[in-house]
Amino acid sequence: MNIQLVSTIKVLFLVALNQGLLADHQAHSPDLDAWSADRIYHPSEAQLQRESRGQVTIYDGFTDVEVEKALDHGFHRMQNMMFTRVKVTRDGQGIVDENTGEAVTEDDGCDD
Repeated sequence: MNIQLVSTIKVLFLVALNQGLLADHQAHSPDLDAWSADRIYHPSEAQLQRESRGQVTIYDGFTDVEVEKALDHGFHRMQNMMFTRVKVTRDGQGIVDENTGEAVTEDDGCDD
């Protein structure tokens, strides 16, 4: 029973930590922050090992241009990358919805 409780607490802690890192990314400019850039362009051996076991890293709030660049660079690793709330750009500038004032994002099909 104690082992299950400890395992559950570990999982909850990791989820909370991951959510904190994603929230930190959202606070930055549209450019890739250092953590995300390192994960995409300079993965550690540990990250590559995790990916070889099927781990997927979620990147949130990137522009469509950043996603294309990341996928071109890491084509052999693309099955281990997931991009959410991808911001649409035109001529390098983010598009803002006139009604909501929020960035226009690509439809990921998850709301269907």
